[in-house]
Amino acid sequence: MAVPLGLWAAVRTHYGRRRGTETAFTTLTGTAVAIPEYLYGLALLLTLSLGLSLLPPAGLTGPASFVLPVTALAIAPAAMIARLARVETLRELDTDYMRLAQAKRLPAWRLYVVHLLPNTLTATLTMGGLLLSGLITGSVLVENVFAWPGFGLRTVEAITQKDYPVAQAMILVHGALVLVVSFLVDILLGILDPKSSLSASTRRGAMRRLLRNPAGLLGTVIVALMVLLAIVAPLVWEEAATRMNPEAISQGASAAHPLGTDALGRDLLARTLVATRLTLGLAFLATLIGTVSGILLGTLPQILPRTAGRTVIAAVDQLVAFPAFLLALFTAVVAGLGAQGACLGIGVALAPTFARLTHTMTATVAGSDYIAAARMLRVPRNRILARHVLPNVAEPLILNTAQAMGSALPGLSAMSFLGMGVQAPSYDWGRLLNEAFGHVYVTPSVVIAPALAVSLAGLGFMLLGDTFAKAAAHSREASGRPVAPVVAPARDEPVPDAVLEVRDLTVAFPGDITPVRQVSLTVREGEIVGRVGESGSGKSMTAAAIGQIVPYPGLTGSARLRLGGVDLDGLTDAERRKLLGSSLAMVFQDPTSSLNPALRVGRQLAEVATLHGGATRPEPRARAVERLDRVRIKQPADVAKRYPHELSGGMRQRTVIAMGLMNTPRLIIVDEPTTVLDVTVQREVLRVLREAVDQTQAVRG
Repeated sequence: MAVPLGLWAAVRTHYGRRRGTETAFTTLTGTAVAIPEYLYGLALLLTLSLGLSLLPPAGLTGPASFVLPVTALAIAPAAMIARLARVETLRELDTDYMRLAQAKRLPAWRLYVVHLLPNTLTATLTMGGLLLSGLITGSVLVENVFAWPGFGLRTVEAITQKDYPVAQAMILVHGALVLVVSFLVDILLGILDPKSSLSASTRRGAMRRLLRNPAGLLGTVIVALMVLLAIVAPLVWEEAATRMNPEAISQGASAAHPLGTDALGRDLLARTLVATRLTLGLAFLATLIGTVSGILLGTLPQILPRTAGRTVIAAVDQLVAFPAFLLALFTAVVAGLGAQGACLGIGVALAPTFARLTHTMTATVAGSDYIAAARMLRVPRNRILARHVLPNVAEPLILNTAQAMGSALPGLSAMSFLGMGVQAPSYDWGRLLNEAFGHVYVTPSVVIAPALAVSLAGLGFMLLGDTFAKAAAHSREASGRPVAPVVAPARDEPVPDAVLEVRDLTVAFPGDITPVRQVSLTVREGEIVGRVGESGSGKSMTAAAIGQIVPYPGLTGSARLRLGGVDLDGLTDAERRKLLGSSLAMVFQDPTSSLNPALRVGRQLAEVATLHGGATRPEPRARAVERLDRVRIKQPADVAKRYPHELSGGMRQRTVIAMGLMNTPRLIIVDEPTTVLDVTVQREVLRVLREAVDQTQAVRG
């Protein structure tokens, strides 16, 4: 469900229905990721089991007993995969091969399922394999909620009781599972991605964009509210949070106590508000420990000798493979139960991720020319690291810190929920959940306040981290709604023998951006018409407007736009798709990105003849081989079976031309087809285009 949901959200965002879909999707999936698994377990237990009596509340009594625990474990990973699928889909939708697929007028299902989905599955499949560790971590908590005698519960018992042989055996089993799943993921990646085996800031206006983004504004408000509560709540509600009332023990919601009382009659709402300071303070300290120690570990290989650096990298890799929450539990037991041990444990669990991220980025920067120049000047390694490397990787690390805060907070709450974090008389949100869990079957409302606090705080930091990441990637929201340019209809008579007639073609984007203004041209049969202009003058956008593939939020308008004597504006969508798919061919300037990397060459050519030429098997494949031979590709039958990355640049460009010739088009639009090719290949491509025009009697623009 996660991958189709992410694809659906990306398509709606990309093609215009942006505001509502993006905000709702980001908020809902961010909420789903931010809420810990054990809170899902509590919510499902209270609603579907205790409230509606639809499913058994605990134990293993049959197949129905699996529904609630599996659902609680699946929600957060599914939301994470959906978010990743949306990001990957948006990235792929902006590629040239998707624009070419749109220019071929493929049906929507084929466009998304055949061309788009295989290229987005690689990242989501990789994420799914990595989430295995998180699922086992979640089972540690969910099994406590549903009283399952499973892997997670046994592991916690072994660690808390210091039964190290059993704990080591559990961890060994987990490592074996991770290795097996990783191996299976690699096999699937090799099937889905034919290239998988190959080796292969401005900050101005960032806060303005942050506050203009509804999700970013929501995250900012939540985090600001939490920080304000951490400062004010102990001063205002400390007395109410500690006052015991024997006459109001374990009561439900009432006028005096809106969210009920605990086993000593203390107000749960006041205790939740006061616990904000300790919860946020511990989360901040744990994030600081994880960030600083991770950055130090990640930068050590740049300072130490090569052998010592490789040893550090190997140690970091082993820590990354270790289950993060189990590492936190183990560290807390060794350091001692309590707030300090839990804080240190979460910090140690965060450190390997930061170390791996830091090492990857510093290794990339270390290969830059300015670093080589500094080494030639005999600048000491520590100074190169401090002055040249770290400043260039600081921004991603800062962004990751905001999201790490969102992970540290529910992690610490989970430790306290298990009884291994904050100890009485101190209390944080997790400790409040631990104390309330024993009364949840009698008074379910006692878990509402701390559970809601954990969820809201995690959501706030998650949304804030996402928004910072967007700002750092310089992603700009379109300012204002797209408005179609107003162009007066042409009053003169159409040119009778024109294959293409364009009058006052205009393309407009929000923000008063008009890259194409009142372009007019006429192309008759047998003519070759060239449009000359400097980079950024709108040549490619003009071609996209004629082919009706201007990306959102751009809109087009024209006084007249006729192809083959037919007015495109007067056609239905189906009629326009049929006409453009059979009469128009487009060749983009970058052949590498114009072909779908997940599909074989012959299949990409054949689908044009199948969809628009009415051909049936095996005719489309034979025609694809014939067209490849026509554009002077040697051994065309063999080339048709290859993937695009197995061809040279010139062969890829000629393949794109052959694709355009599959249905004998009347007009071929060529967008700088020789830009990325060497001089010899340029001459060959131009000769092929000239021959194609002569053979098909098409015109070229």
